[in-house]
Amino acid sequence: MRYIISAILIAISVAVFFLFTDPIYQETKVLKQQIAVLDETFTNSRRVQEVRDTLFGKFNAIPEADLARLLKTLPDNVDNVKLILEIDRIASQRGVDLKRIDVRDTAGDAGGLGPSGLPYGEIDIGLTLTGSYAAFRGFLKDIEESLRLADITELNFRAAGFDFDQYNLTLRTYWLR
Repeated sequence: MRYIISAILIAISVAVFFLFTDPIYQETKVLKQQIAVLDETFTNSRRVQEVRDTLFGKFNAIPEADLARLLKTLPDNVDNVKLILEIDRIASQRGVDLKRIDVRDTAGDAGGLGPSGLPYGEIDIGLTLTGSYAAFRGFLKDIEESLRLADITELNFRAAGFDFDQYNLTLRTYWLR
């Protein structure tokens, strides 16, 4: 009889283990794995926040004058009027007369029709200038040394012979989208 009761208690213990304890244990293992994944995600989140805070600190440490220069180098909008006024100021300082300005957006030219998908935009500005060769060279030097990014993509000229030549140039400038 003792053996039968012991065998029944062992059988009940095995049944309780397999029916109740083992499923709960398996759920606990899955939950522990999920907790480990969440802990790793939380740790990564803290690292990202630390990097963000470090970068914000570096950005806030940049002097306002340098930020203004950076914004002038690659502005976040097109602002044609400001650009044309700047070109006119440079031309008048160098003794070059600005005869014609033609502004063309080159957004669709790079990759065919439609938006280009580039993180920056391009504007072509056609200029017709008159003046002496020395004044025109000074104008080009000032354009080169200005903070605004600009490329001269086309240049044509007609010499008049009495130091009053005509220059046609296309200036490409950029802006962030």
